[in-house]
Amino acid sequence: MQKAGRKDPLGALRILAEVLRQARTLWPLNESDAEKTVLVRIDILKELEVPDILEPATGVRFVLARNSLYDGQVKAASLAEVQEINAATSQLLNFNRASFTGFRPRRLSLLFLTSFLSFGTKPA
Repeated sequence: MQKAGRKDPLGALRILAEVLRQARTLWPLNESDAEKTVLVRIDILKELEVPDILEPATGVRFVLARNSLYDGQVKAASLAEVQEINAATSQLLNFNRASFTGFRPRRLSLLFLTSFLSFGTKPA
């Protein structure tokens, strides 16, 4: 996302948000795993620009694959491979431009920011 973020930081964040949404599908919230960490590798996306991710080469889609209990990776998959996806171990990443339209980031209010920064602190 380093290369994509230089030219289109909002697009890069939207792509990262989709990866994290699908990661939550593969690794749902579970109280017993609260102290554990899942590593999601996005190496394939890091050196691409936003348009190259949103519109990859013909016949290629990006998939988040679960490699182990606490490890996953974004991979490029052919359309034939996409049709063979097992939903328990892989999720198709939907970087459709249409899903990005109409999204407008909101500015954080000072009140929200103040309450967020003071969360968890003890009063004097």
